[in-house]
Amino acid sequence: MSEERPSDQEIVYRFQQMRQQQMELNQKIAELGGDVEEHKVVEDALSKTEADRKCFRMVSGVLIERTVAEVLPAIKQNKSQIEDLVKQLQKQLETTNKNLADYQKKYNIKVKN
Repeated sequence: MSEERPSDQEIVYRFQQMRQQQMELNQKIAELGGDVEEHKVVEDALSKTEADRKCFRMVSGVLIERTVAEVLPAIKQNKSQIEDLVKQLQKQLETTNKNLADYQKKYNIKVKN
């Protein structure tokens, strides 16, 4: 038995959902890319500073006093974790883009600009 074709409304709705997901992934990747850049700036600044110098770090809305030697490794680790997350989101975006293109081709969807 062949697969029943969804209604035109269902096709359009599903296509819009997929495009929304694509836009949300792009936005999140851009946001996290900005976070990585901020971490790089802080890392560069702290790496040029004496290790025993006092510095402050915001954790869950609370300002905590630490030394550069304590904060710098945490900054590097956070940056690395964000970069890994960006890579995961980029893979997810590639999959979403492929699925969207396949769906668009399957149902012969034309997008007007």
